Amino acid sequence: MPLRISIATVLLDLIVGAQRTQAQFPDTTRGAAITRATQADHQRMLALLGIDRLRPGPSPQEANTGESIVLPYTLPDPLVTFNGQRITTPQGWWEVRRPEIMAVLDREVYGRMPANVPPVHRKVISITHETSGSIPVVGKKLVGRVENNAYPALEVGI
Repeated sequence: MPLRISIATVLLDLIVGAQRTQAQFPDTTRGAAITRATQADHQRMLALLGIDRLRPGPSPQEANTGESIVLPYTLPDPLVTFNGQRITTPQGWWEVRRPEIMAVLDREVYGRMPANVPPVHRKVISITHETSGSIPVVGKKLVGRVENNAYPALEVGI
């Protein structure tokens, strides 16, 4: 059976290993040798995987943190529908415009749920009474069981 290793796993192992090694060996000559060996191993792994260059990470110079340099923009009028109709009544807001905005949020921010998602049945398995500072807190530990009719041999718990 072939061994499958993801690039992310290899890189994470290399980074964590290098950090552990540096913490264990504060001697700079030994640390430098380990860093060189790690970099050589990284280059060897890239060559084995056929990766000729890595994607550059985010640059701090590209971050836009100042409002004064933001390009001009205008927010859309919340009381004008996507087809240009003006909302003038509370009924129009609740029946037309709010559902439009919620649909955009669902699609663009929250994400859509597939039509065939199985239901999850939750059950409280323990209750604890604690305090957080001076505030009484009730903690409940839940277990969710997914209704898996498509493949009943597989039990899915959350």
